[in-house]
Amino acid sequence: MNAWTQHAYGGPETVMRERVPVPVAGPGQVLVAPTVVGLNSADVRLMRGEPLLVRVAFGLRRPRQPVPGRDVAGRILARGAGVTAVAVGDRVVGELDGGGLADRVVAPADRVGPSPDGVTDTTAAVLPLAGGTAWQALDLADIAAGNRVLVLGAGGGVGTLVVRLAVLRGAEAGVWGPLGRMARGALLSLGGRRRIRPLAARTRPELTAKLLELTASGQLHPPLSQTWPVTAAPAALAAIDAGGVVGKVAVVAEPA
Repeated sequence: MNAWTQHAYGGPETVMRERVPVPVAGPGQVLVAPTVVGLNSADVRLMRGEPLLVRVAFGLRRPRQPVPGRDVAGRILARGAGVTAVAVGDRVVGELDGGGLADRVVAPADRVGPSPDGVTDTTAAVLPLAGGTAWQALDLADIAAGNRVLVLGAGGGVGTLVVRLAVLRGAEAGVWGPLGRMARGALLSLGGRRRIRPLAARTRPELTAKLLELTASGQLHPPLSQTWPVTAAPAALAAIDAGGVVGKVAVVAEPA
């Protein structure tokens, strides 16, 4: 099968298209044919291995997962032993540990969930990582109706969804940036009642399901900015790497 792979940390020029063996779903796993992959700034950080501390978890000298692409929408092609929650042919979406920029990807069955009718694969694919991070940030800050929310970097994938989800909670959202002001805010919070709380967002499929419900009902409109064919996947990564992208970037697979 075709896969975009990376065997050394670096920029988009290190991502090359190769022929690799088709993976096989083991117990508790599913084989997915990606139709759309949502790209995030996290994909670029992992591509470059920056900050260096991430290499401890993702590979010291090269990416442990050579195929980028964490947010994947597609169809189930096969199930491993013990998988009953999804069936062959089901449309699914989820946040994986990479591997999306390939013709096939194996994923833990509990990391993907059904994509509802009325939500396209392109829309579904841009939700899991950014939407889950935005949701967890709002939960951590206990944002509810009547609150006023200041959003730093509201043009990015996470930031745009923070604004939209905050409004859905009944909060009033404002925008502020860039990151230098975020650091200043952290310093000003020292000794004060309003503290900046760090967030290490986790993969939570149940949040993806809630985001899909909001999208299917028309309450949430994910901010899709750019769509690229899978043949131009390095260019899509380069667009995010260069900065200035407002909203989300999606990579669409070739027709079967």
